[in-house]
Amino acid sequence: NDTTTQNTTKTIKYIIRFGSITLSRASQIFSLLSFLISLRQRYFFKMSQQASPVARDRDENNKLKDKYNDDDSRSDDNDEEDEFSLWSELKSAWKQHFIAILVAVLAATMGFFHLQTTNIAFPRNILPHAHLETYRRMANISFCDSSEETKEGYFLFEMPKLHLKTLQKHFDGDNDKLGQREFKCAQAQSERQSILKGWAPLHRTPKLDQITSTAVSINRADKKPLKPASLSFTGFGVKFINLSPTPKLLFWDGRSSDDQRLVAEIPPMESVGTATQAGQAFTLTPVYDASTALQRWTVTADEPILVFRSETEKIKDEELQHKLRLQELNLAFARDYLISTKRHWF
Repeated sequence: NDTTTQNTTKTIKYIIRFGSITLSRASQIFSLLSFLISLRQRYFFKMSQQASPVARDRDENNKLKDKYNDDDSRSDDNDEEDEFSLWSELKSAWKQHFIAILVAVLAATMGFFHLQTTNIAFPRNILPHAHLETYRRMANISFCDSSEETKEGYFLFEMPKLHLKTLQKHFDGDNDKLGQREFKCAQAQSERQSILKGWAPLHRTPKLDQITSTAVSINRADKKPLKPASLSFTGFGVKFINLSPTPKLLFWDGRSSDDQRLVAEIPPMESVGTATQAGQAFTLTPVYDASTALQRWTVTADEPILVFRSETEKIKDEELQHKLRLQELNLAFARDYLISTKRHWF
């Protein structure tokens, strides 16, 4: 089809562009190495001539002549001969590698202007996965139809209208008519009230008798109700969110004060997750001083999402402010999701 043909053409163009740039860089390196090798060969050739018996006899004769000549004039002549010899070597090497250097300069110049006027699309952008063609980050999120509140499989969530601009970023990223319609509904709510109401689908944890077939319960010899099996592994996942403008270090405190282990460095407005067990302790410190604890947590399965907010550091960067609003929006949604599903939103 047309889409496949266009993607193939773009891929071929990318390969040609990448190959031309690679060849230009390789030619530059080759010409430079050739020039250095020629200088090295000439240097060793000159040294070998000086070390030969004929050269030593010539040097002795020159020393005898120097006794009867003026020392100053002789030293000046030697300097002129050395300068002339070095210049002749450079001149000869330039003639030998002139074409290679010229080709490298022309290729580098063409590659530079080509990159300035062309946006190279990498293969991951040229050939997207099939599921990304219909992907919408705000899929199934509705701010328009209030009847979804009582519909089975949906839950009502609320958030302050200060998150409206952040919601707009998400809807603009989808760039479709349905998303624009939902945003207009959210915008209309913000004009009437301070709390935005939306509806999203959820998966409720089924009961044991709902996931066990009727045939199994009938064929059992005893009619006692089934009970959940006890789990031998009691671990769970935990997530740490750094809502400060500087990176932080996360340590696992271990079984003793001397057994502290570094888990990860958390960039500003980012998060990191790890597997743990109830009762384990973690410490957050600055990058420049791992001995100063900014906050300590003893984790439990009831509170696996832990947030650090700095009261002393001010966020001035606009990009970090935008990431902060994204994290706050996600936490606001996670609160209502936990209430409705009894599960945490990671």
